[in-house]
Amino acid sequence: NLPLDAQVEPEEAAGEEIISKAQQVCSEQGCNVEGEILQAREAGTAIVDEAVNLEVDLIIMGTVYQRPFGELQFGKVVDHVMRNAQCEVWLCRHQVEE
Repeated sequence: NLPLDAQVEPEEAAGEEIISKAQQVCSEQGCNVEGEILQAREAGTAIVDEAVNLEVDLIIMGTVYQRPFGELQFGKVVDHVMRNAQCEVWLCRHQVEE
């Protein structure tokens, strides 16, 4: 409901923390990574469009383990990226909570 350029400080701070952790992990492995926060109406579309614009080779996404109807299901963002990305997509699943 907000304009795309609206300041959403708690979400931006959380995003910056995630980017910082990803950069640290990659640095420890000898890899360079650049992170950026994008504000968009549809996250899946924004991820795919940004990957195309930047000509990336790989999208790495985190996901939760969901089995509400007995089968593994992904949210609509993961589903959109998996169906539309023009590069490889790696999904990292969080640990299953008992």
